[in-house]
Amino acid sequence: MKPTRSAALFSSLLGALALIQPACLATAATCDPSDVSCNLAALALYTGPCNSREWSTFYGATTNITAAESIVQEADGSYVFAGKSRDTFGTPLNAFTSPGTRSIFVAKFDEDGQPLWNTFLGESGDRPVRMISTGDGYLVTGMASLSFGTPLVAFSGANDGILAKIDLNGNLLWHRYVGTAGNESLTDIVPDGTGGYMIAGRSTGDIANAGTVVVSHT
Repeated sequence: MKPTRSAALFSSLLGALALIQPACLATAATCDPSDVSCNLAALALYTGPCNSREWSTFYGATTNITAAESIVQEADGSYVFAGKSRDTFGTPLNAFTSPGTRSIFVAKFDEDGQPLWNTFLGESGDRPVRMISTGDGYLVTGMASLSFGTPLVAFSGANDGILAKIDLNGNLLWHRYVGTAGNESLTDIVPDGTGGYMIAGRSTGDIANAGTVVVSHT
């Protein structure tokens, strides 16, 4: 029987991502910047003492930087994480369309660290900030610099907040933008207990495309 897997999130400045026990944080290693693997997102599972690493893997584009920013663990032991990449990798469900600039990606691994699928969301300059599991899929929040696809609410300005829903198999179900003609981003999301979600972010003005403004921007 495999050991219990309890993990905390560790992210290095180079975009390495590891699932490790809190006690191991102080000894978590980062990449040598001269190593090409530092361009990749790294996923590692530690169980028991800090020196008991069950598995680790690198994932991403070897020709440019891939960084993981948010991760969830599912009940079946699998892992899903969101990040940004400046080049394509794997066999994505939605193609990478922003050569040389960053795009949001979401990737899923099984409990043994084997990749199951990956997909790209967005256009040039897009980056995720937070991802949560909804039971029937995943919600990703972040910032977008250009519009893509057919959003429920259109892109408004220089940088908009983006909210995207994908299903359990990585297929994009819908996405929408939240913003003004200025700069916005969505930085966090939590369930509100009634089937909806509370979303926090940053804005340079009153946002007219996200419901009633209760307190105006000052």
